[in-house]
Amino acid sequence: NAAAARAEAAQGRAEVAALEAELWAAEVEAKAHAVKRDVMEGLKSKLTVTAESQRMTSSEKEKVSSDLRAELSMMNAQIDQLEGQQQKHVAREESLRNQIKVLEGELWGAPRDAWPSYKAVIEQSKAELNEVRAQLKDTKNAALALRRDISQKSSKLPALEKVADAGSLVREQMERQLVERMEEIAVHEVRMAGTEAALVQLRGQLEVARAVLFSAEASEGVHRKQAAAIHAELGEIITQAREVQDMGKQTWPADVAVAKKPRTWSLWR
Repeated sequence: NAAAARAEAAQGRAEVAALEAELWAAEVEAKAHAVKRDVMEGLKSKLTVTAESQRMTSSEKEKVSSDLRAELSMMNAQIDQLEGQQQKHVAREESLRNQIKVLEGELWGAPRDAWPSYKAVIEQSKAELNEVRAQLKDTKNAALALRRDISQKSSKLPALEKVADAGSLVREQMERQLVERMEEIAVHEVRMAGTEAALVQLRGQLEVARAVLFSAEASEGVHRKQAAAIHAELGEIITQAREVQDMGKQTWPADVAVAKKPRTWSLWR
């Protein structure tokens, strides 16, 4: 009936209004998620660039520190080699001194005609001794300069290692932050997917509700038209009845008309 149709239409309008409000809120939430995702993507891009720059800087600092350690290792190996040469020169120097001492001792007891040979050997040994002493001096000086260089470079190593370690720490922190941002974006994408699914569902529900409302309003319109038609038909019947009544009054017989007059009229006659 008409009352039921009106109630159904009113309920449909209320349901459509509620779904439209819920859909609007979901669309606002989806837009907020999209904005947040764009912001997070921007932060991730900046962090990626910064992390890569820090990685390169840290790698360079680590390389400087590593190269210095390798250089110091080679210099220490050279020191060991020089020390080995020094020991050989010292041993050779000691041997030559003893040899010269022995030859000079033998010279005084040797025949005079053997002296030239002894003197030649002694001079040769002394020349070799001077050469060994010069080599020993050069070796000592080289070792001294190398130790001084090692000392200077070694004093720089702790600072370089500290800088490299700090750079590595910053790089690791940035890499962790980058991983965290990527995880947050992944979680946000899941939430966005849920919101989009909810939007699709709400749009479907709204379409169904609007279709139901359209049907209810159509039914309500039919009842309104029917009621208007009945009202018009009743009005027409009432009008026709009134017209018939008026016509009946005009065609009543004379005696009936006289009978209908007040009795006082007949007294005057």
